[in-house]
Order: sequence, then C-alpha cells, then structure tokens
Amino acid sequence: MKYSNKKESGFTLVELSIVLVIIGLIVSGVLVGQDLIAQARLRSQITQIGQFDAAANAFYTKYDSYPGDLPSPLSYGLVVADPTGAGSTGNGLIEGEMANGAAIEEAEIAFETLSGAGMIPGSLAADEFPLTKMNVGNIGVFNLNSKNYWAIGTDSTTASTWSAGFSSFDAWSIDTKIDDGVYNDGIVLAAQTAGTTIQASGLGTVTAHATNPVCVDSDDANYAVRYDDNAQCPLAKLMN
Repeated sequence: MKYSNKKESGFTLVELSIVLVIIGLIVSGVLVGQDLIAQARLRSQITQIGQFDAAANAFYTKYDSYPGDLPSPLSYGLVVADPTGAGSTGNGLIEGEMANGAAIEEAEIAFETLSGAGMIPGSLAADEFPLTKMNVGNIGVFNLNSKNYWAIGTDSTTASTWSAGFSSFDAWSIDTKIDDGVYNDGIVLAAQTAGTTIQASGLGTVTAHATNPVCVDSDDANYAVRYDDNAQCPLAKLMN
C-alpha cells in the first residue's frame, strides 16, 4: 500500500483571521462612508436654509419688506406681478397660499421676488419653489402667529400641502443643529403630516403615538428618533 506524502492545502487560523480582519475593515469603511454621506446631506440642507435666511434678510435690508410682501415691486425694477389675493402688502407678513389659482398671493411670488432681485441663484417664476437639498419636497413660505416661516417639505405638485418630509432622525438632527431639538419649541418646528394643508392659522397637530409613531413619539414627547425609517416629518423654520 502506498501513502502520499502530499499535505492537503487549506487556510490556517492565521490566514482566516487576516481574511476576517480585512472583511471587517471593508464593512466598517462602508458604514463610515454611509454616515459621512448622510452627514454631508444634512449639512447641505442646513446650509440651504441658512442661505435663504440670508437672502430674505438682505432683501429686507434693501427694500424694507420681506420677499412677496413688497408693495408695487415693479416700481423697484422687479419684474414680478403685484399680489392680488389675500393679505396686505407691506405689513411685514408673507400672506396667502402658495397655490391659489388665478389670484396672485404674496406666498406665491416670494421666491420669484428673491430670484428677480438677485438674492438667490437661478430664475424662479410665480408658483415655483426650490427643491430641498435632501429631496423631501420643496421649500415654501407661510406665516404663523404673526411671524414668517420657511415651509421645508412642501408637496412638489401643489406647494400648498406638506410632503412626506424628513425621517424622524433627520428632522431631529436638523432641529438640534439649528435650534433646540424640541419638536414644538423654538425656531424649528415639526409640521403636519403629508397631504395636510399649510395654513397661516397654525401647523396643526403632528401625529404622536407610542406604538406606531410617525414623527413624534408620545412616550418621549419628542421626535421619534427610534423609528428612523418613518419619512413623515416636514419642518417649519422661522425666517430670521
């Protein structure tokens, strides 16, 4: 009987350990990369909001009115239509709805006015609103309790209703970085759920439920950050 002196080839424990370490490094690198991308998207969104704040302030400094609320904009060389809908121009509030048929309202031409004055890049017509950097709808304007707000996450087709909005975690992150991280306090507020009309009278009540939270978890009385897959948090940001 003959016996072979050849050794069977295979991985040693050291080789297996090296392979596992390499796989771990690749996985961790992917996870870190995903986190960096997510953080970059958040920073981009916050920067966009800050740019619109700066543009509105610059407009107010130059024209002594907020965009859309300027009386007789044509007399200042701004090629935008005079508002004919609800509201009173020059009273400090951007009034009216963002989509109201034939009537031209202040909220409809706010971004058109900023664009025409060269305060923001690009060219926007009435009823046109910029997309959010995080692609959760558009950004519009409305007033609440005699203050002007950015509506961050409006429906791209009607502009007068809230879109699905941010995830609970992203909404909390934006609120925390800009404000206090509390959904119903400060200069950043959680808005209504998708499809709800944006009204000057208020934001309404955000959905809060302990076992099936959408935006706000009633157990924590704050953003439902434990349920990050719920993209149901549009935001309102005080224009300042």
